[in-house]
Amino acid sequence: MQSASHDNQCIKDLENILGGRVKSECPDALRVQIGEACENLLGDWKEVELQTSALLTAYTRADELWNKIAPLIKGIQEWIDTVYPQVELGKPNRLTKDKLKNLPTYEDKMDELKALVTELCVTLEPTQKIQASTHQFPISSEVEGLSEKLELLRAYWTSMQTEEGSPDSLEEAKQELSSVSKVNLYFYLAV
Repeated sequence: MQSASHDNQCIKDLENILGGRVKSECPDALRVQIGEACENLLGDWKEVELQTSALLTAYTRADELWNKIAPLIKGIQEWIDTVYPQVELGKPNRLTKDKLKNLPTYEDKMDELKALVTELCVTLEPTQKIQASTHQFPISSEVEGLSEKLELLRAYWTSMQTEEGSPDSLEEAKQELSSVSKVNLYFYLAV
């Protein structure tokens, strides 16, 4: 913020621009009008200065956020691209299943990404009056698409775990253990 002495200097500079001679030779009423016009102009300038400063701050923060967002999007997208097609086709191989074990890591990255994108949207909201009617930035849609794919991968991973550890599988394992025990008991008694 600038000092009152700076403001007074601005008024004097404006008065000089308007011509000290014209001002000194004009009637008092006109001098008052010129002074008011100078003060209004200075007030308008201050408003422009504040808005410009706010925009600069917002865009500086947005740049910082984007430098964090871009690599996260790229990393998540690359990981999804290696796993999602096989799952979508219903033909996941062993490597795909192993990669799915990293799903919690990418879900954590997605949570971080969503937080950063939310902060970016809030930071840019005042500067994006054109998009105010949609209330959504394009980056939000892209992140939402990635998030949906991660949710589908989570559902697939959960179903795989459920199938592998389902009650039926557990019951089969218990029966097999029981029959092995009976066989061992039989051999133990026979000997």
